[in-house]
Amino acid sequence: MKEVKLFRHIRAPYTKSMIYTRLGYLKTSTFINREQAKQIDRWIAEAEIICDIMLVYRLIGIESVCSGSVRFSGGIIFNSGALAEFLKDSREAVLMASTAGAAIDNEINSLQNSGEMAKALVYDAAASVIADAGLDWLMAYLRRLLMQTGKILANKRFSPGYADLELYNQSVLYDLLELDKWGIQITPKYMLIPRKSVTAIAGINAPYNENRRENGGDVNDKEGI
Repeated sequence: MKEVKLFRHIRAPYTKSMIYTRLGYLKTSTFINREQAKQIDRWIAEAEIICDIMLVYRLIGIESVCSGSVRFSGGIIFNSGALAEFLKDSREAVLMASTAGAAIDNEINSLQNSGEMAKALVYDAAASVIADAGLDWLMAYLRRLLMQTGKILANKRFSPGYADLELYNQSVLYDLLELDKWGIQITPKYMLIPRKSVTAIAGINAPYNENRRENGGDVNDKEGI
């Protein structure tokens, strides 16, 4: 198991239309006038400034994958058939977390308490998308890094609470990523604080040449490359 690594004050690119989708605006069926759009865009820009993205990750080996569970290095077991299917071709995994920080949480609460519900909703949706965009940024960074050793990072990631990976597994990721050191808390119901925080797992596949050897291919055979 590798050491935990951290990125602070990341400005990750995000897709603004995803914020509109979270707010319930559908491109094909929802009308929004120009002034409304300008106001929403202003609030999104404000929320982006308040968000302070911090990213944490750790590489971990996979000891075995069974039909209903995955065993990681150190004997850590996640009981989930969906996660096992997701990681069936992986030898390692990346454990990761992203948080938009406490300031945006506090601002959303303040807006709600003052009755500015529309603005609070936009801030909330924007912070969710921006926190998730942090993981996109991290995966792009790791993909480039792993390519230098011939390894391939999966395109997708898997989070506690999805499919049959129960939310309580978030506490395992919380401990492995040492999130308490970075000001993130976890509640008895396995929710993270700041609220705009997310954890995930992504698989790392074996180097190309190693796969060729296991499949009986000649590592010197360049055909198809």
